Amino acid sequence: MRLNDYIELDRGKVKSNAKMMKDCARAIRNENSVMIFPEGTRSLDGVIRAFKLGAFEIAKETKSPILPIVIQGTANALPKGGIELQGKHNMSITILPEVPYSDFAEISSEDLCEKVRNKIQEELDKK
Repeated sequence: MRLNDYIELDRGKVKSNAKMMKDCARAIRNENSVMIFPEGTRSLDGVIRAFKLGAFEIAKETKSPILPIVIQGTANALPKGGIELQGKHNMSITILPEVPYSDFAEISSEDLCEKVRNKIQEELDKK
């Protein structure tokens, strides 16, 4: 992953988190896309969990749009703690409409986080 310029994060380490935030902001300013999983980890049961604020703080800092992506059906295919795919499973990816910076420029990271999480939950509830 290092060869591919992935942004590293050593979970639970404050310095690593701060470096990851800076690296993400730098990548975005260099016109690269950054994909962040705001739950921070895989769900044990496939149910959406609380989001962490980092992605939304970065979006506000860099004045970047957010492109919410809903991934479904992976909980059984790659269970938490596992590194091997488990059999055949129906999975789907839905790309929701972009949330432009102008839609969240005046709200807090916390409110933005909740807004995006709600959009993703609404899509999950459709299926």
